[in-house]
Amino acid sequence: RTATRTVTVTPNVGTPTAITIASGIEPTCQLTNGTTTTTYTTTATNSTGFNWSLSNPSAGSINSSGVMTWANGFSGSVDIQVTANGCSGPTSPAVVRTVTINPRPTAFTVTGTDAYCSGGSGLAVGLSGSETGVDYQLYNGATPIGSPVSGTGSAITFGSQTGTTTYTVLATNATTSCTTTMTGSAVITLNPLP
Repeated sequence: RTATRTVTVTPNVGTPTAITIASGIEPTCQLTNGTTTTTYTTTATNSTGFNWSLSNPSAGSINSSGVMTWANGFSGSVDIQVTANGCSGPTSPAVVRTVTINPRPTAFTVTGTDAYCSGGSGLAVGLSGSETGVDYQLYNGATPIGSPVSGTGSAITFGSQTGTTTYTVLATNATTSCTTTMTGSAVITLNPLP
């Protein structure tokens, strides 16, 4: 009599493919108004699942499905890391995707709220401070006023402004394009002559 025995050979788990974005948006600028999520994905032959982790927990958190919740206020770099489970797994080393979140410009205070009389030359609108490498655009509502003013590291001015108007300022980093709306506004009031 001949005995038979069935042997199942399970192939080793493969190395994950490059990490890609399945859904959501990967932020490039610091979040300032709450969190956002990005779902990452990868594949690996003979895998039974994946292990996701972060090199910098200050960036947020990532779950077992690759859903990354970005932390409000985080800026800097983080490595998103994944290994695959399976026979002879988890795979080593981890596959890594490096993400850099750029800081937004510092918020300074818009200055110049005051009143002047008809026939006057107007009032100077400015900022209490500025940063080099950042451009500052004065706005009247949604309309830009003049050209952007480059930051100097000190207070800056947009010159004299006329009419009864509320002015705001948007700062844009010249390299990263990250923006910040400056704090407050300048309310210029034109009073008629008595």
